[in-house]
Amino acid sequence: MQTLVTVIIPAYNAESTVEAAVRSALCKNACAVEVVAVDHGSSDGTLAVLTSLCGESEQLKVYSKPNGGVSSARNFGLERASGKYIMFLDADDEFLPGSVNKAAEYAETNGADITMFGYETTSDAGRIDFFPPFSGRLEGRQTVFEKIIYPIAFAGLNGYMGSVCSGIFRKSIIDRAGLRFDERVKIAEDTLFFVSYLAGCESAEAKSEIIRIYNLADGSATKKYNPFLEENNRVLDAELKKTVLGAGLPYTDGIAGNRAVANVISLIVNETRHGNPNGFFESAKIIRGIIKKNRDEVKKCVPNGKTLAAKKLIAMCPAAGIAFFAIRKIQAARGVSF
Repeated sequence: MQTLVTVIIPAYNAESTVEAAVRSALCKNACAVEVVAVDHGSSDGTLAVLTSLCGESEQLKVYSKPNGGVSSARNFGLERASGKYIMFLDADDEFLPGSVNKAAEYAETNGADITMFGYETTSDAGRIDFFPPFSGRLEGRQTVFEKIIYPIAFAGLNGYMGSVCSGIFRKSIIDRAGLRFDERVKIAEDTLFFVSYLAGCESAEAKSEIIRIYNLADGSATKKYNPFLEENNRVLDAELKKTVLGAGLPYTDGIAGNRAVANVISLIVNETRHGNPNGFFESAKIIRGIIKKNRDEVKKCVPNGKTLAAKKLIAMCPAAGIAFFAIRKIQAARGVSF
C-alpha cells in the first residue's frame, strides 16, 4: 500500500522528549504513515531512544547524520520521504492523538494544496491557542498571498506563526518546485519554506482544530542570544522577496517596511537574551546603531492597527527602542517568557 503521509522529525539532543514526539506521530490501525526521524549529531541518548522505538513499529525509519542544523535534517528527511503528503514535527513537540490521520483525511477529501490547523503553545506562562489567519477555503494564488502569506510573513497581523509543523503539504508540489529548507537561515527557516510553498499554491483550507502542542523550550534557538541574527535576517528577507517576486506576486515598499520593523524588533529583543556577552550600555549602543541603519526602510512601514504602529515607533526612535529593550531586559531577568 502506498504511504499516504510521511512525518519528518529532526532530533538533536532530545532524549527526554523525542519518544513522546515519535509516538504522537505514529498512527496504529489508521492511514498508511511513515515517520522519518533524523538524528543529526546528538551527543546524548537520542539515537538510542529512536533505535529502540524501531523495534516496536515498522512505520518508523531512523537515520543518523552529522549535525548541520534543523534545515539540513529536514532536507535529509524530504529526500527519503515516500508519502503523498508531508508533515513536520519538532522533537520537543507532540501531535494530539489521531492528528496525523485526521490531517490526511482532510487533505484527501478537500483536495486543497495545503490544509492548515491550529496549535497550542505551552510554557511557564501557561497555554495559548493559535489558529490560521483565515477560515474555510481559499482559491487563487493572489488570494492565498493576501490571506495567508501577507498577514503571517509581512504584516505581523496575526499571532499564528508560519511553522511548517501546523499544516499538511502535498509532496508533488514540493518536488515540482524543488523546495528545500535554506540551510543558511537558522531562525525563521520555517517561514521561508512556508512562503515558498504557498507562493505556488492555488488553493488552501483552514481547520479550526488544534493538532499540535508547541512546547516553548527555554533552550530553543529563539530563546537564546544569537550573534548571527542580523545576517540571518538579511538572508531571510532577500529570499522572501526573491520568492514572492518569482511567483509573480507583489512585494511593495510597505512590505519591505513591515519586514524592517520586524527585524529591528527581533534584534532589540535578541539583546535581552540569555548568553548575550554585551553589558547594558553596550547593548543600548548597538540598538541605536540598529535603528539608525534601518530607519529609511522602517519609514516605509504601513501600520495596520495599534500594535504595528507601536512597533514602528520603537523601530524608528532610539529612545523608544532603548526603553523597550530595558523593559524586556527586566522581564527576562524575572523569567518572563517571550
